[in-house]
Amino acid sequence: MELVPEDPDILSNLGSLYFQTNQEQLAFECLSSAIILKPDHFDANQLAGLVITLHKDYDVALNKYRSILKQSSESSILWNNIGVALMGKRNLIASITCFKRASYLTPFDWRISINLGIIYMHTSQWLSAFQHITTSINLFNIIKQRSIRRSAINHNDKNNHKTTHDVGMLYCLLGYCLIKLNEYSKAYEAFMNAYKQSNKNPLVILNCANFLVKSNKKLANQMFAKYKKLNLTSEFELPYWVNKNDVSNNK
Repeated sequence: MELVPEDPDILSNLGSLYFQTNQEQLAFECLSSAIILKPDHFDANQLAGLVITLHKDYDVALNKYRSILKQSSESSILWNNIGVALMGKRNLIASITCFKRASYLTPFDWRISINLGIIYMHTSQWLSAFQHITTSINLFNIIKQRSIRRSAINHNDKNNHKTTHDVGMLYCLLGYCLIKLNEYSKAYEAFMNAYKQSNKNPLVILNCANFLVKSNKKLANQMFAKYKKLNLTSEFELPYWVNKNDVSNNK
């Protein structure tokens, strides 16, 4: 007989741990149990909303987020994830409003900046998209450098320098904005930087190859060949740069 704790905090924490190890079914079961015990449990509802968003059930996710919005209207992560769900519903104006609110609350979060960049790409506001994507890359690189410095100080922490996301896709998005702004030489630099930073990410490789088809067919074919040998895993499929490890840690 399995002992199931009747403490919503424990269940929520278990759900978070399961989610971080990609055991989404077990995560959702724990989160659902926590919500049954305490319907307004902030962490459980927020993480459940993210799980549901990743499965593209945006209306249900929004209901989860709305149920906790009153108790934490100043959570940038919550506003960010509401924006993601609204983007999934193609409600772009409302999504922009949510991302701007999130950015106001946490102006130096690179994930929120990239979401604003992506939403402006959807609305063909290429200069605004370029500005936010550039900001996101700069913030990402600052965080990465700080992590590397901490790793150098803490020699025993071999994983301290690792970052959650792949910066190569940010450079790909930057490259597409530059194409739309007729800055082709700078777009080339962006895509080459993307490949340099993330040459094991199949999405980066594919985007770089597509860009190079007309200007450097030989290199493009090499990239296409490499792309076909790689598998697209969930590590590269998370939409709109939601950082699932941070969801339950921001109120």
